[in-house]
Amino acid sequence: DFLKIRKKATFTNITVQELKHIGGEIILSPAAMICSKVEETELGYKCYFNTEDSDGRKIYNEFEAGDFARCQTFNLEHNKYYWRYVSEVGSDYIVLSKFDCDSNSDIPEAGDNISQLGNRYDEERQNAIVLSAYGEDAPSFKQYNGIDGFSLVGKQVTKLSPYGNELT
Repeated sequence: DFLKIRKKATFTNITVQELKHIGGEIILSPAAMICSKVEETELGYKCYFNTEDSDGRKIYNEFEAGDFARCQTFNLEHNKYYWRYVSEVGSDYIVLSKFDCDSNSDIPEAGDNISQLGNRYDEERQNAIVLSAYGEDAPSFKQYNGIDGFSLVGKQVTKLSPYGNELT
């Protein structure tokens, strides 16, 4: 409970534990970004991200062409949702298709948290874990496999929830 050092202490690394809150969902998948700027093109939305964090460390683009990118907000005055095909990637941007997307997809904007959720062709990028604090069966832990389009129907392989557990 308490630590008292009388002479000297040397720490290579120190971890401070703290309580954090998420009111929506966390997606664990191969890629994510925070959009810093959007340029509209003829066929898509070019979403840029910062390539350095606040400590000056390099951030790499983990998205791949063929991925699906999803953004969703919960409990805001103006909620946002889109799930779009990633048609192109660069060192500091992804291009989200204007036309290859889930129905009623909103337009990307600076400040959006964008997560990779599925891939049209690469089976290794079609898996995800979703931790939910929001929704009809929340709180829940779900694993998905085979996300190759804009639907999670039939893709869930594990669900842990107070409203019923499912294991495949």
